[in-house]
Amino acid sequence: MNILHIDCSPRPGSQSRKLSAAIVERLLDVSPGAVISRRDLAMHPVPHPWPDYATALSSPATLATIDFKRFAEASCL
Repeated sequence: MNILHIDCSPRPGSQSRKLSAAIVERLLDVSPGAVISRRDLAMHPVPHPWPDYATALSSPATLATIDFKRFAEASCL
């Protein structure tokens, strides 16, 4: 089993962080060999998308004109 644990509260001791940690612990009780991938969006926010990305989503015709190499910078997840 793979578990993606995402926290996004800016407060380290928040109730949502405690709850999500408790859920992960319960999942580990059921599946002790599970692999956990943790993402903390408060500590490491996802960068804003490039304007070209929004343009690409707006029309299929624009996909051919987008320089996708620029998006490599946003592949931090």
